[in-house]
Amino acid sequence: MKIKNKYLDFVLIIIFNLIFFSIALQDFSFFSFFKFIDEIIALIGVLFILLEIIKNGIQIKRFKYILVLSIIVLFYLIYSYVLEIQGLFSIIIDFITLIKFFSSIYFFYYIIKKLQIKYMPNLLVSEVRIIVYIYFLLTIAFYLFNIFPAYEIRYGIKCLRLFYPNYTVFANSLIFLLIFLYKYNNKSIIILLTILSFMIVFTFRSKSIAFLVIFWAFIVIEKLKSKSVQFIILSCALILAIYLSIDKIIFYFIEIDDSARNVLYKTSIQIANSNIFGYGFGSFGSAQSGISYSIVYTIYGIDNIYGLSINNSSFISDTFWPMIIGQFGYPGLIIYILILISLIKKILSAYNKKIKIMMFMSLILLIINSFAESSFVHPMSIMFAFLIGVGFAEDKMQTRI
Repeated sequence: MKIKNKYLDFVLIIIFNLIFFSIALQDFSFFSFFKFIDEIIALIGVLFILLEIIKNGIQIKRFKYILVLSIIVLFYLIYSYVLEIQGLFSIIIDFITLIKFFSSIYFFYYIIKKLQIKYMPNLLVSEVRIIVYIYFLLTIAFYLFNIFPAYEIRYGIKCLRLFYPNYTVFANSLIFLLIFLYKYNNKSIIILLTILSFMIVFTFRSKSIAFLVIFWAFIVIEKLKSKSVQFIILSCALILAIYLSIDKIIFYFIEIDDSARNVLYKTSIQIANSNIFGYGFGSFGSAQSGISYSIVYTIYGIDNIYGLSINNSSFISDTFWPMIIGQFGYPGLIIYILILISLIKKILSAYNKKIKIMMFMSLILLIINSFAESSFVHPMSIMFAFLIGVGFAEDKMQTRI
C-alpha cells in the first residue's frame, strides 16, 4: 500500500511541475511543447466530465443548470459559425480557450479524487520550499551581479523577473507558490511567505502588490476572533489595495486615451450596444482574433491602434472583460458573472478553512488580474485551477473521514 501511495504521489508531483514550469519555459524553443499543456489539460478535463456523466448520469438537481449552459454554448457556437467572422477551426480553438479554466478545475478535482490523495505529498512541499530558496538566491545574484538582463527600471530599482518571459507571469507564479505554501507548508512558513512577498514587491506589478496586501490581511484576520476587528483590517487592506492600483488605472484608462486596453474596453461596449449578442467566438479581444485576424477591428476602426493591428497584434488579448463583452454581448457578460458567483458560493461552502482560503485567494487573484490582462484564459490560470481543483477534492475527501 505504501508503494502504491508513493507512485500516486509521484503522479501528482509530475503534474505540479508540468503546470508550474510550463509557464516559465514555454517561450524557449526547446520547450515549445509546454505551450500546449494548458489546452491538453483542459481537453482531458472535458473528457473526464463526459466520462463522469456517462458513468453516473446527471443528477436531477444539476440537470437544469447543465441543460441551460449547454443550450447557451450551442447557441453561441452556431451563432459564431453563421456570422462567419471566423472559420470553424478558430471558433473551436477560442471555445476551448474560454472553458479551459473551468474544465481544468475539474481535471485536477477528478485526478485527486481518483488517486485518493487526501494530503499533499511531503516531497512536493519540500520541492516548493527549495524552489523558493533557489529563486531568492537568484534574486540576490540578479541585484548584486546582474545575472539576468534588467529590462525595466521603476523608482530607480531594477524590476525582478529572473528567467521568466515577462514580469506579470513571474509575479503570478510567485503568488501561486505563496498560496500553495500557505496551505501546505508547516515549517518556516512566515519566512517563506516573507521571502515570496519580498520578490513579488520587487516585480513592481501593482496588481500583484495589491493582491499581496489582501493576502496578508487574510493571514492576520485568520488569527483574530473579533469580527469587528477583522472587518476593519480587511476594509483597510481593500482601500490600500485600490490605492496601490489607482495610478495604473488612471495611466491606462484616462491618461492614455488610445492605449490598447482603453480602446478594447470602449469598443467592446460599442459592440454590445449595437449587437446585443456580440460577434461570437474568436471575433474580439481573444488571442485567436489576432492569430486569425478578425474583421471586427477594421469595422470599428481600431486596426491602426498600436498592438491591435494585423501586423502587430501583441496587445489584442491584453484584457479579459472586453473579450467577453465584445464576443458575447451583455447576455454573455451576465452569464459569465453568474458562473463566477456560483463558483465563489461553492468555494465558500468548503468545510476546511485553510482550503477555503486557498481556493478563494486563487479566484480573487484571477478576478483582480482580469481587469488588465487575459486572466481566466491565460495559460497561467491553469496553476490556480490546480489549487481550486485540488482544494475541492481534498475538502470532499476530508469531510468523509
